[in-house]
Amino acid sequence: MYIKPYIHDTEKKPVNVFDADFSYNKRIEREYYSRLNQVNNQINEILWEYDANDPMSSIDVTQALEDYSNSLLDWATDLVGGVIYNLNIDDERAWRSHSAAISKHLKWEVQHVPLEPIMADYINENVKLIKSLPLTAAQKVQQMVLKNLYTGEYRADELSEKIRGLGSITKSRAKLIARTEIAKMSTGLTKARSEFLNIPWYIWKTSGDIRVRSSHQKMNKVLVRWSDPASPEELDKQKRTYGHYHPGQIFNCRCFAQPVLRIEDITFPTKVYYNGQIQTMTRAKFVELAGNQMPIAA
Repeated sequence: MYIKPYIHDTEKKPVNVFDADFSYNKRIEREYYSRLNQVNNQINEILWEYDANDPMSSIDVTQALEDYSNSLLDWATDLVGGVIYNLNIDDERAWRSHSAAISKHLKWEVQHVPLEPIMADYINENVKLIKSLPLTAAQKVQQMVLKNLYTGEYRADELSEKIRGLGSITKSRAKLIARTEIAKMSTGLTKARSEFLNIPWYIWKTSGDIRVRSSHQKMNKVLVRWSDPASPEELDKQKRTYGHYHPGQIFNCRCFAQPVLRIEDITFPTKVYYNGQIQTMTRAKFVELAGNQMPIAA
């Protein structure tokens, strides 16, 4: 499958062997959000056409938003194709650096992982999300107008102002999509390569700033198996949980997974997620636990 590049210049800082940077490129996220904001700007223009004094206005605005959603297919496909193309370049670059001292065979395999299915899935998912932006706005227009017919809560000018203000909600959702989907796609590519190369373990790493949520801070530098994701909120004893997931696979998560290629790259004693809890393990205990699921030896 050929994916047309859309975003360029994805260079990252130099990385050391066995300390490759698997965090996603923030520039790609910013560019993605910038493109999604173009969609939001067009939605705003349509919303500003609403006139509460015109009985047909809500129908016209709703239809215009639906038509706009339908028109986004090719544009969104091209956009997301470029995003996943560049995320894949970054992920492959990190793997090449990470595996440089392992073997030529591994470096060859890194470049030949069959990623087309997962990339196609991410393109389809994100195109649906982009097309949903104007559709969600259309639905909210209908709901607000119908509710006001029954309640009379707003005067005409107030209702127009409320509907035009829906653009700020769309803008926030566009930002959430950009951050969440970029991280999710980046982790997905790393996971696909790990599984293809039979590399079962990764180290959960946070972005390392004050915005890291407490549940993810608890996961920082913890060894996790791809086949056994943790529930950070449960481990943090929070009432609200979001199930079991890997870094970057939940809304607004900026964490990432660092695949473990060699036992020598783990500093012992180390924290390991196992049997539903985080345990501190010595090298001997981890080797016993990992068994034939050991990272690649040097």
